[in-house]
Amino acid sequence: MPRRRRLNDDAGESSKRARRPAQATKHLYLVLDDCVQSYSIHRLDADDDTGSIHKPDDDPATRFVAPGSQMHFVGMAGNIVGQRPSVAVVVLAASLLVAAPPPFGEEEAVTAYAVHPDARTIFVSTTGGGTYSFDTERRKWRRHGEWVLPFRGQGYFDGELDAWVGLHREDQGRVCACHVASRGGARPPEYSETLDYREASSSSCKKNRRQRATLTYMGDSMFCAVETYELVGTSPSSSSKEGGGGVEVHVTMFGLKYNRRGELQTRVRRATGAFLVPKHVSSYSPVAFWM
Repeated sequence: MPRRRRLNDDAGESSKRARRPAQATKHLYLVLDDCVQSYSIHRLDADDDTGSIHKPDDDPATRFVAPGSQMHFVGMAGNIVGQRPSVAVVVLAASLLVAAPPPFGEEEAVTAYAVHPDARTIFVSTTGGGTYSFDTERRKWRRHGEWVLPFRGQGYFDGELDAWVGLHREDQGRVCACHVASRGGARPPEYSETLDYREASSSSCKKNRRQRATLTYMGDSMFCAVETYELVGTSPSSSSKEGGGGVEVHVTMFGLKYNRRGELQTRVRRATGAFLVPKHVSSYSPVAFWM
């Protein structure tokens, strides 16, 4: 490209950026359960200089009271909403209110799901070993074959990577990326790669029992993983409001990119934090939201 043309293009791009409205600042929020049989939402702050994520304040921004039951949470229109069913059920229910029932049986649970870049098609994999898609405009289902998505829970599309990204369905502690599945095809995504998003496990990670992890997408190829560890010799019910312990939460913010060989790797800039929290539902996994 001639130099003059490039300079003019750059000036035009600068002018376009100047005219764009400023985007609202987003923050990372963490949903925890505690010993008073409720769920609390805390804002997390990271220190850019040290790469440390600060422990949540004792005084939460919001609290949900749910004695003796497990809640699931989903982000809707800039709000965090608590639900009794699973997140996968909530996502699908929003599309199925006026649609035909799914082609898989009620005994099959959704194990993974992701939204296609077209913003209208939802892909789901089930415990029955198959993958389906639902077109929210045409309100029709399609079966894609006897294969499942490589991640568990929600997979997120990242435009820079041109891939779906999620936590690996079998190997905990690893994130995987795969090509977006074809809306009309019957073959699984052609490419997938896994990566350990932690530089090294801390001593507490190695000696304590790891529970389920959750992942959230922060935009621009940035992600946040939240992992829970039950400390050796304790149980979730032994946690105290004063932080006496039983459960330790690890939060890792990391970016992803491809190297020159096209291999998935983490960016240099990262942020991590670990802190003790109370807990009253042993099967609940803390989850983060970016909004």
